Order: sequence, then structure tokens, then C-alpha cells
Amino acid sequence: MNIDRSQLKFRKASQQDAPEIKKLAAEVIYKNYAPFLGLESTKNFVESGASDQIIDESLTDTLVAVHAGEIVGIAVIKEDLLDLLMVKYDFQRQGIGGALIEQAEAILFKNHTIIRLETFESNVPTIAFYQKHGWEIVGRENNPYADGEIFKFEKRKQ
Repeated sequence: MNIDRSQLKFRKASQQDAPEIKKLAAEVIYKNYAPFLGLESTKNFVESGASDQIIDESLTDTLVAVHAGEIVGIAVIKEDLLDLLMVKYDFQRQGIGGALIEQAEAILFKNHTIIRLETFESNVPTIAFYQKHGWEIVGRENNPYADGEIFKFEKRKQ
């Protein structure tokens, strides 16, 4: 599905958005994370309710991207951290992630000169996406959930 980016709107998530955001997150976790975390781990994470719990705990910190009344992306923003960024699978590679990260960065840079995020070493497309948007790898640590490491990124206010 192709979208008109000029029709993309951004707003804070509301309690009423929770079911739609949980569905989006579960879909993205299955399709994007299973290749590097494994299907069993991914399935356990979603079916245990852990992903829903993260959404519930982060709802007040969530920015949503809306197109034609549908939530097509989310960004969770906490303090100086871009904690989560997801775009609905059918809407990926259409500029929504780029627009969403720009919005999140603008919010984060209002109060911080250095902002942070983390991702899995094995999440190669996401690493490339963040680097394309000016984020730099500044550290690594063991990944408690799978083999490999967690990459720590930073971006400085221009």
C-alpha cells in the first residue's frame, strides 16, 4: 500500500489506541524480530503478554503516526531515549519510519543535546536505518535475550 506522506499526522497515544498499538507491535515483532531472535523466542514474548505489557507501560510516552485514521507507526520516547520505533509491516519502506524518527528527535532535542537508542546487533536493517538518519554506534553490551550484542546509539543536537 502506498501512502501520501503529506497525509501523515502525529499525535500522543491515548488509552483508546492501546489495542491497535498492541496489534501493530505484535505484527512487527513476529515479522521483523523472528529472523534474528528466533520464532520460538518471538512467539513466547508475544504470547506471554510481555509485548502488551510494554505497550501498556509506555502508552503515555508513545507518539503515533496516523494515516487515513489508521495507526501506521509508533515511537516510544522516554527522557533522552528513543525506546522503541515501529512501523506497521505493510507500511514499511514508504518513509513513515523516517518521518517518525524526525518527529521523535524533535521532541527529544527540546530537552536534551544528546539522545540515545539501542537495538540488537542482529537487526541489520534497523542499524542501517539509524545510521542513515545520523545516529552513531557508541557502545555495545551483551544481549540478555539472544546471541550477540545490543548496539548503543547516540545522536547530538546540531
